[in-house]
Amino acid sequence: ALAGELRVAEAEAESLGREAERLGRELEAATAARAEAARLAEQLAPLPALREELARLDVLFAAHGRRQALADRERALADAVAQLAERRARLAQAPQLERDTGAALAAQRAELEQVQGEHEAQRTAYVRDRQEAETKLEALRAQYADAQQARDRVAALGPASPCPTCTQPLGANYQTVLDGLEEQADTLKANGQYFKSRLKQLEREPEPVAALGERRRALTAEVTALERRYAKCQAAVQELAGAERTAAEQDAQLATVRAQLAELPAGYDAARHRAARAEGDRLAALDRERVRAEATVA
Repeated sequence: ALAGELRVAEAEAESLGREAERLGRELEAATAARAEAARLAEQLAPLPALREELARLDVLFAAHGRRQALADRERALADAVAQLAERRARLAQAPQLERDTGAALAAQRAELEQVQGEHEAQRTAYVRDRQEAETKLEALRAQYADAQQARDRVAALGPASPCPTCTQPLGANYQTVLDGLEEQADTLKANGQYFKSRLKQLEREPEPVAALGERRRALTAEVTALERRYAKCQAAVQELAGAERTAAEQDAQLATVRAQLAELPAGYDAARHRAARAEGDRLAALDRERVRAEATVA
């Protein structure tokens, strides 16, 4: 019985030894885990500040993207404003040119109307004089032909010729009547030559009428040119008004963009952001190790 008790005691002692060894090993592991957790906690001391910095950098990164988009918009608007300012400068004289051209056009139209009236009046008189000369010449030619026939008839019949007025034989009045008919024919011939010469003179318009016609044509061309120029001036004035409205809109848009830019936080550092992210990833991995170490101790 004593031997049995001794074996039991030895077994218990051996078991207690193994338990002691196990507890020793666990104690060593816990001590090592505590030391590792402490070491990791020391290395993780910058993590809260780094997380705050990363949050701030993330905000600056988002603002940076918005800033770049707004900066591109600002440049485009500034270029458009500058180009439109040049165009407005070129169009700035359009209102005055419109007034000057309108006044010149009104004056030229008034002069053209006056010249047209004078030209039409003088040309009407010229045409009337020519028609009267043609009519008179035709009448004189007919009268001259009649006078020639009467003279030739009287000359052929001699004193026995009937009187052109009373149809009685002329007798002793023959020579007197013949001379009268010849004088009448000569007068008609002279008058006919005058009107023939006059008609030749009227073949071409008189110089004053021709000069008025030329002036009328020149004024018509000038008025047409001024009308085209005036239309261009009016278009330029309308374009200037549109440019002024567009300029006001662009200025307002540019002011809005610049105000938005001013409200955005500045100072984003891409290199620091990358470095902080990498450091954050490294510390996050260490933090996970710390959690595992502390779990081992618990």
